[in-house]
Amino acid sequence: MCIRDSFYPFSRNHNDIRSRDQEPYVFGERVMKATRNAMRQKYSIIMYYYTKLFETSMTGGALFKPLFFDYPEDEKVYERTERIFMIGSSLLVAPVLYPGDTKVRFYLPNEHWYSLKTFSQVRHHQPNSRAGKEIELEDHYDFVNVLVKGGSVVPYQDAHTPKVRKIEDMKDLPSEIVIAPDHEGKASGTWVIDDGISLRTIEDKKYTHVRFNFMMWNKMLAVNMLNSWDSKPTKSEEVSKITIFGAEAWSRVNRLCVYAKDKSTMMMGTYNSEKKTLHFSNPQSQVFWKDVKFVRFNANC
Repeated sequence: MCIRDSFYPFSRNHNDIRSRDQEPYVFGERVMKATRNAMRQKYSIIMYYYTKLFETSMTGGALFKPLFFDYPEDEKVYERTERIFMIGSSLLVAPVLYPGDTKVRFYLPNEHWYSLKTFSQVRHHQPNSRAGKEIELEDHYDFVNVLVKGGSVVPYQDAHTPKVRKIEDMKDLPSEIVIAPDHEGKASGTWVIDDGISLRTIEDKKYTHVRFNFMMWNKMLAVNMLNSWDSKPTKSEEVSKITIFGAEAWSRVNRLCVYAKDKSTMMMGTYNSEKKTLHFSNPQSQVFWKDVKFVRFNANC
């Protein structure tokens, strides 16, 4: 359990001077590997955590919550979801909780759900039913299942690299906008960016607050600035990667154009037929999200 507590916003293990040491390295390489993986999973979605904690501090609500907070009319979420929890309204965490288990079985409400590990869809919305469905996923000791709910746009960074050793390193890591459409082909989400260290960030409005709205039918991602801060952007704020889950209808879409304030840039796409995902990449775009107005898919600049 100490391995898996990294998904709490504040993750630490309590001890006292009279007890045995409990640092991960005390338990050997197996535990150290699992701890590194769990922490890097959390680091990969740290921009999402930061955004949701920021918004919760402004509007109230809960960051960690049971499913019935979001699905109060689904009676089954009161019965079968004690082993899983939501982070905000976009991510669901489903860990193995018992020794020896290598699979986790749990109930999912009737939505599109995607795996953040494989980028593939694990549950499809059923249009003629309100009921959800139980699913079973592999879940070994060194990786925790995190699912993205359909209808979400989530800022993401791949922190599974040796050069990431602390949060400050993430500012030099490219970011990725993950789009997980719902059954209507829509998705939305937000991203808050500041310098991470200053006081009075909210009072002095020293932050950028971005809202994304994706619409599959008109092949567009709209980008709206809820608050814009004139600061020097970091590598993590550059438009470098966009990934769309459940993109089987877009298997022939192979490019997009990012329309920004001062310039536009092209990104080429690759479709993965096995996972049904669409990846766009341009690591040297030199365009930053705070300057973007919209993104048009299958379009030339």
